[in-house]
Amino acid sequence: MQLINIQEVKPNKNNPRIIKDYKYKKLLNSIKESPTFMQINTLKLDEDFTLLAGNMRYRACKELGWKQIPVVIFTREMAEKNNKERLVIGLKEATYEEQCKEFIIKDNVSFGEWEWDVLGNEWNVDELDHWNLSLPTFNDDINYDPILTPSFDGKQLTEEQYEKKKEELENKNLQSQKDFISCLCPNCYHEFKVEKK
Repeated sequence: MQLINIQEVKPNKNNPRIIKDYKYKKLLNSIKESPTFMQINTLKLDEDFTLLAGNMRYRACKELGWKQIPVVIFTREMAEKNNKERLVIGLKEATYEEQCKEFIIKDNVSFGEWEWDVLGNEWNVDELDHWNLSLPTFNDDINYDPILTPSFDGKQLTEEQYEKKKEELENKNLQSQKDFISCLCPNCYHEFKVEKK
C-alpha cells in the first residue's frame, strides 16, 4: 500500500459498474465516517495509475476533498507470477492488459451470499442499513400467500402442501422452548429462524 496524490489517479473509462443516487450518498457517508477503512480496502491501479478497482470510492474521496489516497499497484511482475501459476494448473498465459481486464470484473463479482439468519439475530438492522447492506423489505399491504408455491427443485407445491408446511412450522414453534422460532419466507419459501421477542 502506498499513498499517492489523488490527482495522479486516472478513472477507468470502461468501468462496468457504478453506484448512483442514494447508494452513492451512503458510500460518501461511509468513507466520511470511517476513512481509515480505505487503507484496508485500497484503490487498485495498473502501472499507468488507471483504476482497476475502486472507481466509485475514488470519486467519493475526490468529492470529499482528499488530497492523497491509498493505492496498490498491479504490476507486470505480479502478472508474470500469475502466469506461472496459470501454467501449473493448465491454463494459458494472459497478457498484463488481459489480466487487468480480468481483475476489473473479478473485483466486482459477488461470490458470497448473506446468511440472513445470522444477520437477523446477531446484527443491528439499523446499523446494517447504515453500513449500506441492502436489506429485503416487505410490504404489509400485500398478501404473500400464493396459490402455487415454487420449491427449490423447480416443482410447484400446491396450496394444500404449502398450508401443511406452514402448519408444521407453527406446531414446531409452539413445542419449542428455544429462543428462536422457524419461519417460512413468503417470497421464496425458504425456512429460516428468528429470535423470539
